[in-house]
Amino acid sequence: MSDIEVKPSVANPIVEDLAKFETNVLKHVEVAEKVNLPSKEDIENEKKHISLVNGVEQFDKNKLKPTVTQEKIVLPDRDDIENEKKSQIEKQI
Repeated sequence: MSDIEVKPSVANPIVEDLAKFETNVLKHVEVAEKVNLPSKEDIENEKKHISLVNGVEQFDKNKLKPTVTQEKIVLPDRDDIENEKKSQIEKQI
């Protein structure tokens, strides 16, 4: 038989079947390991990715020029104000 001990707290049909299993009925199998080498395209893509990452990581931030953001507010001219007033008066009528 087997060396597996079945504890009463874990007694279910699966554990009982495993305890009764005879290992001497198993067949020996030779495992054939396959080595899948990457294709030429995969290697080129990996090289491009590595060079891109290295370029980003090694970028010198001190070479950047400082910028100043200027907010521009465009005010309406006199004609625009007059047209707006006319449209509001027409809506009220």
